Amino acid sequence: KYPKGFIEGKINPEDQQKDPLILKLVRVDPPTLVLVNKEELTVITNLVKQPLFEYLKGNIDRKYSVVYKDYQNEKVEETEIADQKAFTVWFNFQDPEKEYREKMKTSVIVKDNDAYYLSCMAPVEEWSQAEKACDLIKDNFQFSDSPAKP
Repeated sequence: KYPKGFIEGKINPEDQQKDPLILKLVRVDPPTLVLVNKEELTVITNLVKQPLFEYLKGNIDRKYSVVYKDYQNEKVEETEIADQKAFTVWFNFQDPEKEYREKMKTSVIVKDNDAYYLSCMAPVEEWSQAEKACDLIKDNFQFSDSPAKP
């Protein structure tokens, strides 16, 4: 379930290589991007020596601080989504391809041997409006028994 004004975006085949993109939602006003990615965890759970959630939290910091040199982690919160243990991370960064700072909220849900990343991104100055829509999507997130669309 998502608010009016969002449309399903096209998922490019190259976005399916490493961590498959399951859903892409785009809204023009305020500009908002929502992505749902899936990461298979079998190898990670066999290799990491720390609790899985701590590893995944640190992995968000590692991933985005490499891509965006001025990445700023704002907060992390434990939560539950779709009856599964989860956590949410808020952070901001300057995307070199844009003239404004972006704010991103990523919720990570672990189910079976997979991590699902529900990410919402918008310009910092538009965040208060965008976050309301993002919360509606997050609060209505459910797992389906049917296979995900490619």
